[in-house]
Amino acid sequence: MDINHFLMILVCIFWVSFFYLNTFLLVCSLPRSWLFFFLSVGIVFQNAIYF
Repeated sequence: MDINHFLMILVCIFWVSFFYLNTFLLVCSLPRSWLFFFLSVGIVFQNAIYF
């Protein structure tokens, strides 16, 4: 594997982790009620998929 391929993979990993970190910080800065709202919607959606 050449160095260019390796650097490309590293950059991809960096951008994905950067994106997820930003999303995580955004969720943490949201009010608690919004967080619980999204959690309950996610749980209901999962149950709808399973059953």
